[in-house]
Amino acid sequence: RTPVPERQEIHNYATHTATMVIFLSAGHIAQVQDELLQGGYAKDTPAAIVYKVSRADEKILSCTVGSLAATGRKAKITHTALILVGHFLGAVYERSCLYNPSFTHAFRKGDKEGNHG
Repeated sequence: RTPVPERQEIHNYATHTATMVIFLSAGHIAQVQDELLQGGYAKDTPAAIVYKVSRADEKILSCTVGSLAATGRKAKITHTALILVGHFLGAVYERSCLYNPSFTHAFRKGDKEGNHG
C-alpha cells in the first residue's frame, strides 16, 4: 500500500537473482511472485514463507518462486510473514569464507578439517 520508488520495486531487485528477504508483502504474495518472475527468477528457484518468525506458532513453508502464491493461499497466510527467495534455501550452496571454519582471517586461524572449536 505504501508507494515505492520505481528503482526499489521488487522486479528491479529481482534482476540480480540474488538472495532476497521481502518484508510486509504476504498480503500481496501473488503480485510478489509475478514481480520475481518478471525480474528474472526461474520458477524453480527455492523460496520460503516464514510466518510469525521466532514465535511459538512460527511456520516455515518451503516452496519455489513459481508456487509462492499457491503456498501462501493454501496456508491462509496474509500477514506477519517474511518471504525468502534464493538458492541459499536449496540443497546446494557455497559457504561464505568469512564463516567457514577452515578459513583463516584476522580473528581466527582456520581448521583445514573444518572442525568447530
